Amino acid sequence: MSDTVKSPSKTKIRCVISGLVLSVRPDVYAQRVTKFGSEEALQAGYVSNASKKMLRGGMTVTEIRTKAATVNVKSLPSVESLKDVIARVTAKAPKAPKVPKAPKAPKVKAEKPAPAVDADVEAFAAALPKVVAKKK
Repeated sequence: MSDTVKSPSKTKIRCVISGLVLSVRPDVYAQRVTKFGSEEALQAGYVSNASKKMLRGGMTVTEIRTKAATVNVKSLPSVESLKDVIARVTAKAPKAPKVPKAPKAPKVKAEKPAPAVDADVEAFAAALPKVVAKKK
């Protein structure tokens, strides 16, 4: 095995809210480290998508930890120390301005060509009113 490949323990991230450990690919781990600035900042502030969803849904940290059935809650950061992380997660991002859609061109109906009429049909149609008139 080459020396440049990260060990499996380097690609595990623990959610500071639920305590669940997530395994990620080394390239994804590197992206997250870049986003957070350092490995220490990543380990201290990572919140899983499931925990984010529950926080935005109104659940508290203790409710999330109970629901996740985290075994070692003592090793997780206290709720008071997570206030800035919770504020970052629950803050609504500004919505992108809506771009108006281009107006649709009006549909132009093509004129249908008149159906071709057979000579026998024309003769029948011409004789039809005469037949109806004789029966009366």
